[in-house]
Amino acid sequence: MGWEKLLKAKTISKRSRDLVDELMSDGKKRSSAEVHDQLYDLNDKKIKDKKNRTSTTHSIPTKKEITGYLSRSKKYSGERVGGSNVYFLKEANEWHGKKF
Repeated sequence: MGWEKLLKAKTISKRSRDLVDELMSDGKKRSSAEVHDQLYDLNDKKIKDKKNRTSTTHSIPTKKEITGYLSRSKKYSGERVGGSNVYFLKEANEWHGKKF
């Protein structure tokens, strides 16, 4: 029973998935590093809008977690550009949480 847990990949939290889905809903291609950086930028903007709040980055997943989520999710398609850069794009029928 113990070693089976090691085979499972770590998944990101529902809050983190929601943040990534919200960011990717505009239809732009992004690498996992760009998604990660933009999540930090959004977090900083939210902190500046609400004065006297402490910054929290607990809901921001790591780049590896973002890559794993985007590559395993059926909502996104990946395109390898150059050496090892993979750019992800949300499928058109999944934009804004609506299926067409």
